[in-house]
Amino acid sequence: MKRDVRSRICFTYRNNLRPIGNTQLTTDTGWGCMLRSGQMIIAQALLTHYLGRDWRLPKHTGYRDMPPEYRRVLELFADHPRAPLSVHAIATAGEEVGKRAGQWLGPNTVCSAFKKLHERGGFGAECTLQLMLYDSHDSDNTIYLAPARRKLEAGPCLLLLPVRLGLHSIDASYVPKARPAPRRPCPALL
Repeated sequence: MKRDVRSRICFTYRNNLRPIGNTQLTTDTGWGCMLRSGQMIIAQALLTHYLGRDWRLPKHTGYRDMPPEYRRVLELFADHPRAPLSVHAIATAGEEVGKRAGQWLGPNTVCSAFKKLHERGGFGAECTLQLMLYDSHDSDNTIYLAPARRKLEAGPCLLLLPVRLGLHSIDASYVPKARPAPRRPCPALL
């Protein structure tokens, strides 16, 4: 269990960064939680893609002893404006969808920013991991089988379904959807 947790890449608020976007901000404290959460999701997907589901970081591994794939993933997320998946890059992509650096970005915006960065090769030129995003900007939040099947048949795919259930508590409109549906007998078994 400890090796599993230690093998995960964790991104937290940082300070003393180079200015983010077109601002003088040098920290993401107080507004970057979804950016950092998104980075952790993407980093784990990339580690699984490159190293497999069962890979774990060996104990007492120095940076130079880490597998090159692990180091490559870490470097994508460096807190530097030139790193393709840095807080700087995500904030800039967020600006393209209407959120300036320093504003809190919701799950949809962060996922849309990652989609833009992926389309620009942000996951690395050699990366074959596809990204599929369904968000509230889609007309009906429906996953259609044919396009999803085409993506999955083309190779590994990360599916992002950003959902915010409420700001301070779960919005009551979601509660009925969370209850299990009544069990009906399967027609094939009758």
